Amino acid sequence: MIGTREPFTYRKCQACGSLSLFDRPDDMARFYPEDGYYSLDASAVARFDRPAGRAAAHAIWSMTTNATARPSRRILERGPIRQLVGAFDVLRPLRVVGLPLAGARVLDVGSGAGVSTAMLGALGCDVTGIDPFGPTWERPNARQIRASLDDIEGTWDIIMFHHSLEHIPDARAAIARATQLLSYDGAVIIRIPTCDSVAFREFGAHWIDLDPPRHFFIPSRSGLTKMCADAGLALLATYDDARDIQFWGSELYRRDRPLGTSGSPDALVREVFTRDERAAYRKRTQKMNAAREGDLIACVYRRDHASNSAINPPPMGQDAS
Repeated sequence: MIGTREPFTYRKCQACGSLSLFDRPDDMARFYPEDGYYSLDASAVARFDRPAGRAAAHAIWSMTTNATARPSRRILERGPIRQLVGAFDVLRPLRVVGLPLAGARVLDVGSGAGVSTAMLGALGCDVTGIDPFGPTWERPNARQIRASLDDIEGTWDIIMFHHSLEHIPDARAAIARATQLLSYDGAVIIRIPTCDSVAFREFGAHWIDLDPPRHFFIPSRSGLTKMCADAGLALLATYDDARDIQFWGSELYRRDRPLGTSGSPDALVREVFTRDERAAYRKRTQKMNAAREGDLIACVYRRDHASNSAINPPPMGQDAS
């Protein structure tokens, strides 16, 4: 992403197919530059301090119901501000959890600059964002601290890993710790890349969501559920929420075009690919999501109160797009 072109090696689990980084760098901070890593961009945090930003958060939340999720996301993908897809994808699994947002104690693990933390605070959650490389700030209902999961105490209704679990050196220990911190009826949300995807099979080492060396762990679908089951979590629902960057971003990497050193990604994709090619990538991504072969998945887990129970939930039906 940031163009160092350093080689890294991944191991593949023979039992479940999950990937793990073999040669981890000692100094990870240099791979999270404040001026070059997208999740540390704090420019959008302040928008939720304004009435218009809070209204936008509520409007997007209203679009995440089971009946409207699929068409709403497609509208946002084609809209002039595609960044709204990111807000939609953060909020959608919260709809699955089913808890009222007002007053819910939410821990946002790996929150970056805290954009999602600020958005949830605007929606009435009592939310804390933690990130070892992020800033520190506080707002009504929301706060952001520079910390790791091991530093956190208390009881939480919802613990979220929005594309952060893969950045934690010991994912298994992180899931176990999250389970310890979870309230009795609480939920763990994990959104993460998966190697069970057409994009990984097609692009291999050029797959954009491999993202070495920041991604220590990239699970198969069964590998993630097994890891969570070992920690005492039962899978409530899962769906694919991949984006078209899985194809055009991987194609850029195959052409040796680093994404994080080329200015605006939207400008880069318009420069390299025709309108018809971009439309084809969007259409193919929708097809892969529907077939559960996208490269990003969203999973909602609850504490498994029935020990040794079978865990084999169906996809989310109409909401699984």
